[in-house]
Amino acid sequence: MDKNKFSKLDKAKDVRNDEEAQKYIKEMRKMDQINEKKGNKALLVSLVSVLVFAVGIGIYVYTESPNEASADKGTATVIDKSSGDKKDESTAKKDNSSEEQKENTEEKVEKENSTPEKPQDNKNELYKLYEYAESEENRQASLDKAIELNQGSSAGVSAIMISQILRNNGYSVPEDTYSTKDLRDYLRNNGFTEESDLSKLKPGDICFTKDMDQIDDTPSHVYIFMGWKEEGKTAYAQVVDSHVADYGATLHERNIDETVDGKDKIHYFFTK
Repeated sequence: MDKNKFSKLDKAKDVRNDEEAQKYIKEMRKMDQINEKKGNKALLVSLVSVLVFAVGIGIYVYTESPNEASADKGTATVIDKSSGDKKDESTAKKDNSSEEQKENTEEKVEKENSTPEKPQDNKNELYKLYEYAESEENRQASLDKAIELNQGSSAGVSAIMISQILRNNGYSVPEDTYSTKDLRDYLRNNGFTEESDLSKLKPGDICFTKDMDQIDDTPSHVYIFMGWKEEGKTAYAQVVDSHVADYGATLHERNIDETVDGKDKIHYFFTK
């Protein structure tokens, strides 16, 4: 209630018994009550409005914002997931590529470090004759012994020399084996295999040429096969025999699949 109202009330006290004054006072009280109710109502409305606004904000935050946050989060999740999948896929591809590269590298290293696959070793039991005859000292010792057995003559001692090499490697060839026929018969009768296919020749095999024209069933020459001059070609070979006068050494080159310069070609050989 403002100051003017209190002034009016003070005046009304002086005329308390006056009817108009009483009426005036009642009306003033009524207006005060109405104004008070209006003020309370306005305050209530204001409070309600604030409350409604607050609730509205709360609802908005609770419903709209979370949804947006969820949506954003969902979007982020999708993006993250997609990104993650892409990352995983990229990583997987990288890992697979690395693994494949690693396997290829390991395979390459293994292949480089492994021993190359070789054909079947070109060896048989007679390979020990080849190893023995590789030594010039061994060849010369066998030739010297053959000349001794031949009464000191070096002529036509190839069969005796080869027989001595066989004896020096554990074979019981009789010392009276002087001719190519004797040596051939010994080989035939003691488990050696007779062959004529030159592609089957192996180092250490004992080779015989064709029979002599003057003497039937007697090969003209015998020697030990040491290897081909050129692999895959059966023309020239390294051989061991006693023809030092013709070739200058017990180990020398010879054409074996053709008759050249009076040297007969191979007819058959013995292996084991």
